[in-house]
Parts: sequence; C-alpha cells; structure tokens
Amino acid sequence: MSNENSFKGLDPAMQSKFNAKRAEFKGYSSLAGETLCVVKVGNIDLKHNDKVREGKYFMLKNAAKQVYLEVIDLFAVSPVENPLTGELQVMFNNDQRLTFKLSASPEIQKPTREALNEAINLAKADEVDRPYFFNDRKSLVELISAINKETSVELEKLAEDLLNQSRALTDLNSLMITQTTEYYKNLG
Repeated sequence: MSNENSFKGLDPAMQSKFNAKRAEFKGYSSLAGETLCVVKVGNIDLKHNDKVREGKYFMLKNAAKQVYLEVIDLFAVSPVENPLTGELQVMFNNDQRLTFKLSASPEIQKPTREALNEAINLAKADEVDRPYFFNDRKSLVELISAINKETSVELEKLAEDLLNQSRALTDLNSLMITQTTEYYKNLG
C-alpha cells in the first residue's frame, strides 16, 4: 500500500524521520529560489600549513585570514540522513558540502558586524553544520571588505617592519665590512 505523502526515494524509515521533522524542513524548502551567502574563512597563504609542517623559521605564528563568501543559488532542498548519527539533515542543490542540521527554522541574518563576527567565529571553528545564512549580499560584501582591509593594513605594517629589519641587517653587514676593510688598511 502506497503512502500518498511519500517522496520518491525515501524508504519507510526515512519517511518516518521526515514526517517527524516536516515543520523544520518546510522552513528550508521555502528557501528554494533564494540566493544565500555563507561566510567562509581561509588562510591567505595557502601554503601556511605546509610551511608549519616543514618547520619554516620565518613565518607568521598564526596564518593571516581572509574572509569571503560562498554564494549559493538555491534550486534544490532535499532531506538526507546523516550516515553517522542517522539524524535527518537538509542538503542544498544535491551537494554533499551543502548539508546542514535541521533547526527550528533557517535564520537569514541581517548583515551586521556582530552577526558577521559570529559567522566568522563559526567558520574558523569549522562549524559547518550551523552556518549563518545572509541574503543582503551588498551589505555583507561591504562589511567583509572592511574586515579584509583591516587585515591588509596589518600585513602592510608587518611587511614594513620586516623590510626595516632586513635593511638593518644589510646596514650592519656594510658597517662590519667597512670597519674590517679600514682595520686591515691601517695595519699596512
């Protein structure tokens, strides 16, 4: 006997889980057609972790971070089962990387500095099952650009400091060579 409410491809156990979470899932399915933005954080120096493993001496203790957006044009929302826990989750666009825990309702955040900082902290902690979704891309890009600009300014200050240290070493070498040349010249 067929269940009229069944989705194609859902086995009876999955159907039961879906029925129990129908209200939560409905909130996500209403997002189809939206463009969502998810904040991501990554190392600017893509080889930072390799340098750490290789024991490179001159490098930043903590990698400088870049903040960027992953833009999702949402065209499909599907219920999926977490293979480890058996929990029902939601997957966007049939893309395993876009699988998230179901919550009471998906929150579309207003792009404020506070919300962005929280999203950045979650992204740094790799809390992929609890992302912050934003849909005001323009405002979000303005906020992210300000944060990336702050990082850029700090890196420029660091680069200037390192160049000054390099010049100091060059000057020291020149001074030692000049003094040594003078010393041997005076010996006759």
